[in-house]
Amino acid sequence: EGTAGIITAARGGKIFLSTDQGNTWKKVYQGSATFRGAAFGGGRYIAVSNDGGTVTSTDGKIWEESGPIGFSFFDVIYVSGSSCFVAVGSATGGVAAAATSTDGLNWTNRLTQTGANYGLFGVALSGSTVVAVGAASHVVLSTPSTVTAPWTEGTMVAPATTYSNLTYSSTDLLFVASGGTGVVATSPDGAK
Repeated sequence: EGTAGIITAARGGKIFLSTDQGNTWKKVYQGSATFRGAAFGGGRYIAVSNDGGTVTSTDGKIWEESGPIGFSFFDVIYVSGSSCFVAVGSATGGVAAAATSTDGLNWTNRLTQTGANYGLFGVALSGSTVVAVGAASHVVLSTPSTVTAPWTEGTMVAPATTYSNLTYSSTDLLFVASGGTGVVATSPDGAK
């Protein structure tokens, strides 16, 4: 939720805005991208796609498109500890990507593992850890204050699968990953 209201981005290139806490929705953008995630932070809304582009807005109504950025993104969050967006997916050539951007238009991949040919599909933030999950049970980690530094690999001890969703439960103090054929895994710190 941002200053203009709540946004949601949908496949089919649509972005919707609600100014009454989700009771009614108005389409505010129509493009051709397959949007996978949306976030607000630093006075800016962003929607990311796996088609190689992003769109941003400061008011939730007028949107600016980026051109091809060399990434296919599947999820995005805003990390206030580093004043930047973190989006996960894959870079050109299928290399895993956990990329950061202060404006939502220019991105830098923070993963340095060579030959990391897997996608990341979900990203979440607790008070002390940023975690991303993806194909072949891969987990990568950072801290909110160092997301612009190289990330480290974690260890998924749950069944090997593609984890496509990740959230953090502040009530239970757990990261919760789901994917595959209904597999759910939890972790208190995201590292294992």
